[in-house]
Amino acid sequence: MRFGIPQHHFHSFIHLVPLGGLKPNLELARILRLLPGKKFVHTNAPRKHADAVLKHLQLSDSIDTIYSIEDAFGIPKPSEQNYKTMIGQTGVDPTHSCFFDDQIQNLAFPRTVGMLTVLVSDSRTWPPDRTPPHWQVESLASLDRKSTRLNSSHVSE
Repeated sequence: MRFGIPQHHFHSFIHLVPLGGLKPNLELARILRLLPGKKFVHTNAPRKHADAVLKHLQLSDSIDTIYSIEDAFGIPKPSEQNYKTMIGQTGVDPTHSCFFDDQIQNLAFPRTVGMLTVLVSDSRTWPPDRTPPHWQVESLASLDRKSTRLNSSHVSE
């Protein structure tokens, strides 16, 4: 509980957002299927919201697992404990994994445990106290150009 509000009430309210502005992304689904290994959505949102977004975008079949705030016992990214719990629960081998995020602070711990890190952002600047990501893409859809390098580098099945 934070600010006197139970976490599940907070998340059920804050994630009541209309999804009509989001368009299905079949190209991204195709690109995700090209990448080897399992695909996880690691989110600070509740599973119900993440599942609704994936269904709306028609990406559900391209994702193997959702790791939500509930799975992390309410501890959000970028807490190291969040990532350690995720690694323990999913059995992910960090040295054979790639972590994508749109927030530079969420890439720090994954990088320290050996994950290849990709910042999804069009911003080319970040605070000087942040370790830069291994790669940066403007959108997940631009992965198509890098997928050959991902296939032959850090990600394994």
